[in-house]
Amino acid sequence: ADENDGFVKVIASSKTGALLSATIASPQAGEMIHELAVAIENRLKASQVSSTIHAFPTWSDRKSVV
Repeated sequence: ADENDGFVKVIASSKTGALLSATIASPQAGEMIHELAVAIENRLKASQVSSTIHAFPTWSDRKSVV
C-alpha cells in the first residue's frame, strides 16, 4: 500500500452537527486520530473542527520535504 492510501470517515449529528464517530484507515492514522478523538470527547461540531487551522508540514512530514 502506498503511504497516501487510505480514507477518513466522520459521522456527525444532522440535528446538532456534533461529531459522533470517526474512522481512519491509513498508514498515518495514528498521527490523525487524536484530533478527532478530542473533538468527539468534547462534543465539538464538524464546523468547529473544519474551521481550525492545521499545521503543515509537521515534523513527521519532513521526510517528504527534505
